[in-house]
Amino acid sequence: MPQELTHWLVARATAEALSGTAWEAPLAARPDVLLLGGVAHDALYYLPRWAPAACRRVPAVLGGQDGQDTHAVLRLAAGRFRAKPEPWLPAWLAGLATHVCADATFHPFIFWATGDYHHPDPALRTAAVQRHRALEALVSLHFLGGTSDGGGPGLARARSMSLGRRLRRARGVLPGIMRRGGLCEAAGVPEELRVPCQARAWRVFAGLQAAGRLPLLPEALYRARRFLPRGLREILALFFIPSMAAQLPRVQGGLAYRDPVTGEERRAGLDGLFAAAVGSAAELLRRMEPFVFGSAAWDLPPGLPLDGGTAGAMRHFAHPPLIEF
Repeated sequence: MPQELTHWLVARATAEALSGTAWEAPLAARPDVLLLGGVAHDALYYLPRWAPAACRRVPAVLGGQDGQDTHAVLRLAAGRFRAKPEPWLPAWLAGLATHVCADATFHPFIFWATGDYHHPDPALRTAAVQRHRALEALVSLHFLGGTSDGGGPGLARARSMSLGRRLRRARGVLPGIMRRGGLCEAAGVPEELRVPCQARAWRVFAGLQAAGRLPLLPEALYRARRFLPRGLREILALFFIPSMAAQLPRVQGGLAYRDPVTGEERRAGLDGLFAAAVGSAAELLRRMEPFVFGSAAWDLPPGLPLDGGTAGAMRHFAHPPLIEF
């Protein structure tokens, strides 16, 4: 899950790429809903462990971890708009589509670079999770103009980008999003759990994102990380930590990596991956346009898993990992 700020940047750039299409006006009218859709796949990751299992499983289902169709939520939301064209739905749908494309584009590199996120050994798994999340924060910092000495506009820009502010601006349509946006329905969550689970997830997500943007707390916790329990270290890895910026050069410039599923050698830079994600999202939304805004039949094939971007288990990882946490 590329960090939420990367998802927002991809969503904004995709909206610009759709100028002159039927998407242009509804996306311009609801920019905050576009950005919420851009991170919605990840929202339910923030539910506590005691939340209903059906709700906690939503991100895995939407991401196709067990072979589910990752386009299913797009088809559901698009069908809802055709049945009842509420003005916020196109922006929500477009955000969901940009998330799918950003994950499928960035994840092969991120998973390869940081290790097996699903390793059966708890110690190896948590180390990979921490590196994965820390790399995603570094990727966002790169796109925001961060530098390895902690200078540049990156940290200041990151601290100004608030999920809580987006939720407040969209509060008039949030009940509709949680009822009709398709997020939980596509994952088979019982109807009575859908709104409460989403409401809690967004609150926790916004709270942690706010904590991660504080100027002093993330660095202080990072310096004490060896004394923190595993779960807190995994949360800390989501934050923007100034001293982690020293590792930015490891992920900048040309990147040689392997597809974590196939082992195929690849070469790309972060800026190239960003352009590919935007191009893929714009192409997907143009292809959906006749169905969403017209009467054409849905013609998208089932979507591939979002973790590796390719069907199959991930077996190829960097040794040693590209970054440390």
